[in-house]
Amino acid sequence: MRSPVLVRSALCSAAIALLAAALPAQLCPSGSDTFWKNDNLPQNPSGTLSVSVIPGLCEGEAAGTYFKMPVGMGPQRLKQVSVGFGHQFGGSGFQALVNVEIYQGAVTFNANGTAVLGTKIFDLVDTAGQEAQIATTAINTIDMTPYNVQVTTDFVVAIRMNFNLSFPGCPGSGAPANFFTDNAGAGQCPPGKNLLYELSAGWVDPAKWGPLPPLIVLCPSAYAGNWVIRACTEPAGGVGTWTNVGGGTVGANGPPTLVGSGTLVPNTVAQLNLTQGRPNALVLAWFTGNSIPQPFFGGTIHAMPPLNQLFFFCNFLGSLQLSTLWPPGLPPGTNVWFQFLLDDNTVVWGITLSNAVKATTP
Repeated sequence: MRSPVLVRSALCSAAIALLAAALPAQLCPSGSDTFWKNDNLPQNPSGTLSVSVIPGLCEGEAAGTYFKMPVGMGPQRLKQVSVGFGHQFGGSGFQALVNVEIYQGAVTFNANGTAVLGTKIFDLVDTAGQEAQIATTAINTIDMTPYNVQVTTDFVVAIRMNFNLSFPGCPGSGAPANFFTDNAGAGQCPPGKNLLYELSAGWVDPAKWGPLPPLIVLCPSAYAGNWVIRACTEPAGGVGTWTNVGGGTVGANGPPTLVGSGTLVPNTVAQLNLTQGRPNALVLAWFTGNSIPQPFFGGTIHAMPPLNQLFFFCNFLGSLQLSTLWPPGLPPGTNVWFQFLLDDNTVVWGITLSNAVKATTP
């Protein structure tokens, strides 16, 4: 929303404020999901409703909605996000390519109208290597289930305009197909709920920021209402467990000790940390999903029969740390056993065993 576009938007705001648009339904996939919105439109719009298109939002800029999580609410997994996109003259079939960004943490709103968001935890383009396509006039829904995005506190859903196919476009006279608000009425811009990324200023609150604050701010000169940006979430559930099931032996540096860590939620980091191995020892990492314990090398191998084995080396201290993303698709309660075998010429068998750990998915 560069300054020339801001002036143009101010001149035409009255003309677009009562745009009539038939909005298709947008519901959460499950009745047990939590539905998030700050706009005043019905959850399931029907018939003809009034919305307000904001044509001054240009490519590279973004609209965002700040959602505050109730006290005591557990972690949530995003299933959908949605955004209203319409044409100021009611045209249908106009398209745009957008990015979806999720920020977690409280938003700081400064006195001058700028805002500081929390940590960005998701970026659709960075994660999937592609943008989402949206079209007029609709509340466009974007499936978030493939990405396992979880929030544990207040969060922001932001939609960034990457490529707008409507004519004539920014920055000269604006893009007539653009994100819309709920047309709450001139001057009705509740502070602390709506965000706009402006190329020269960064994130701002339209209720407080403008070319000459506090006399001239975006609302109501070029903006009114709440962004129609919504989300659906489901409880993320508990975290997985790691259990030490023993079976190890004593080697040159004491008993090699294996510890697992991580939530075992799909696409989150899981770690295996080995200490007290023989320095620079060759390590065979075994894992299995069906443990049939067998006595070997003076201990017990729980990762038997192994599904696979991977080769690594301890460092000069006898330690080894492995990290990976926990795979999707494992049912709740799935068990996976891990155990390391280390070459060790100081013991009679030539092999020392770490303890085994069992990972159980939530």
